[in-house]
Amino acid sequence: MNKNVFLLTALVLKLAISTAWGYNEILGLPDEQLVFSFVVDTGQIVSVFIADDQSYLVCRWGNPEQLILQYPQQSELSQSWNLFIYDYYLRPGEAVNAGLDLNYLYFEDENNQYMIYQEYSAEGNSNQVGIIVTDLFSHHQQDISGDPLTVKGSLINLRDYQSLRFPGEVIDIHKQ
Repeated sequence: MNKNVFLLTALVLKLAISTAWGYNEILGLPDEQLVFSFVVDTGQIVSVFIADDQSYLVCRWGNPEQLILQYPQQSELSQSWNLFIYDYYLRPGEAVNAGLDLNYLYFEDENNQYMIYQEYSAEGNSNQVGIIVTDLFSHHQQDISGDPLTVKGSLINLRDYQSLRFPGEVIDIHKQ
């Protein structure tokens, strides 16, 4: 009985904390639509949202109790569409044609470049997700892998948003 009371108390406390911050379990707010979310190896969540009225795009990293990063900050949300770069490469085909669907969302905050990635290879039927953080001064990169089984949504959905910046070519910083 005490164990059940403890679990119920912990659940209520978690809900209360999440409600106090306003974030749901994947770091979204009530007036936002999920684009893409996954859990990284450390157990933290990386999520990308679009406002219901499409006035902004935002990325959050952390958990409902503590954000590590929100980009852009609240004061910059109105210009957010110009602060992200979305790029993708699609090579149709199944394994025999080595089909690929590579999706990248980039942004810079302070001294770091962040690249959220979602990659599918038909050849190995493999999915990879994660976030690469690159120090812009030292060029040191940290690839923080995500669990493909925790993915909700897809970066592919960003292809429909003409408000986003699209570079002319995919920049694959995996290979640098």
